Amino acid sequence: MSQKHRAYFNRLAAEWRNHPPSAQFLQILQSFDIRPHDLVLDIGCGAGCASQHIIRMAPKARVLAIDVSEKMLAEAKNNLAAAVNFICNDACFLGVKSQSVQKIICYSTFPHIKNQSAALQEFYRVLTPNGKILIFHNCCSRRLNRFHAQIKDVVAFDKLPKAECLAAMLQRYDFENIRVTENPNLYFIEARKGS
Repeated sequence: MSQKHRAYFNRLAAEWRNHPPSAQFLQILQSFDIRPHDLVLDIGCGAGCASQHIIRMAPKARVLAIDVSEKMLAEAKNNLAAAVNFICNDACFLGVKSQSVQKIICYSTFPHIKNQSAALQEFYRVLTPNGKILIFHNCCSRRLNRFHAQIKDVVAFDKLPKAECLAAMLQRYDFENIRVTENPNLYFIEARKGS
């Protein structure tokens, strides 16, 4: 992610806690099968709202909250239990050991990743065999891209690919069991790394 993106999200950090996850996301998170002692990466964690719900749903899971914005991470640290660990890093360079992560959650973040192919390769690298990834937005790619285009800042050019295109990218990187739903009010992709 660019320095301009970092600066943009640093400016928004103080108000980001007012953007809690949607009920739809929380329902899907319940079915994501986070187990005790799983290591879960919350990519683009922002103020930590999704991490907070992961801890509630699976109190024995270990959560690693990752964001490119140090001010977002500071907000997350204020909002989250001590059980969560934090890394200020880009999704393309996670700084996490290979095959050490059971679940990756990318909630309302994927269009802000500058090199999406590199990020998918990195997600594959850190996942254990049979590890799973969830990419989720509260609307379709068309609506989200139109919304970003209206913002007069660096995110105006951030694009979410159509779900079927992202599913094809995941398949190219050897993800399996790819489930896809895209409609005006939902963008959902779940995939599993092979064994």
